[in-house]
Amino acid sequence: MYNKALQWTSAPLSFAVSFKKIHMNNKFTIIFLLLLVSGCVTPPGKLTDSDFIIKKYSIDTTVSDALGYLYEGLRYCGPYSGGALGFGVTHHGTLECAPIKNNGIVACDLYVERSSTVLGRVDFIPNKNGTSVELRVQSYAAGTDDILNAWQKFIANQSNEVCPK
Repeated sequence: MYNKALQWTSAPLSFAVSFKKIHMNNKFTIIFLLLLVSGCVTPPGKLTDSDFIIKKYSIDTTVSDALGYLYEGLRYCGPYSGGALGFGVTHHGTLECAPIKNNGIVACDLYVERSSTVLGRVDFIPNKNGTSVELRVQSYAAGTDDILNAWQKFIANQSNEVCPK
C-alpha cells in the first residue's frame, strides 16, 4: 500500500518535471529562433528596391521643412499608433537620418522602435518646385498602406490626422 501511495504521489511530480523540461525546451527553441532571425537582418545599406513597397510624390516645400515635419510627426505620435478597441497598430518607426549631401538629398532610415530592423526609408530630393519624396516600407511589414499614409501625413504637417489627441 505504501508503494501505491508513492506511485500515486510521484506520478504528478513526474508529470510536472517532464512538463518543466518541455517548457524549458520551448523557451530555448524560441530564444534560439529569435537570435537566428535577428542575426539575419539585412543592414540598411544592403537593402534594394525589391525589398520595399515604394511611393513617390512631390510637395511644394523645402527639404528641411519636410524633414522637420516628419520629425515632429514622429515625436507627436511616437513609434506607433492605433491598437485601441481591437483595431490594428500602425508602426511609424524610429528615425535616423544621414547628414545632408552636397546635392541637398537627405536619406532617412526608419527602424522598428529601437532595433536594428529596418521598417522603411524616406528620401528627400530637392527639385525646382520643392521636394520629391520617396517613401519605402519593407514589403513584409504589416499594414504597409497605413504606414506609408502615416509618413505622408507627417511630412505634410498633418500629424493630428494620424494620431488625434
